[in-house]
Amino acid sequence: MKAFILIQDENAADFLRNQMQMLGNTDKAVAIRDPARVLRYLERHPTDAVFMDIDGETDWQSVCEMVKYTDQRIKLVLLSSNPLNAVKAFEAGASDFLPKPVEQSRLAKAIERFVQAV
Repeated sequence: MKAFILIQDENAADFLRNQMQMLGNTDKAVAIRDPARVLRYLERHPTDAVFMDIDGETDWQSVCEMVKYTDQRIKLVLLSSNPLNAVKAFEAGASDFLPKPVEQSRLAKAIERFVQAV
């Protein structure tokens, strides 16, 4: 699975990327902190899943729309420390929602679901 990670906090992005690589189901996990670069990256690099931290991202629904517009097959996973964002995440087209802090077992289940669907 090729994953794209959009997380503002560099330490959180590194943690998630390391966790994904430890699980062994990802070929590549790229972390980009600038939402403006999302479309350019996705247009040039086929991606299976986008993991996006929506905490602190004011216009995250628009970013979700851009990702889905780029490729409807991309699995969108939203992360938030606010559990009330879960419903909004699915309304925005998310395939999954991960509460923060992200537990490795929960991340593993999300990745496994995507790998099986491919």
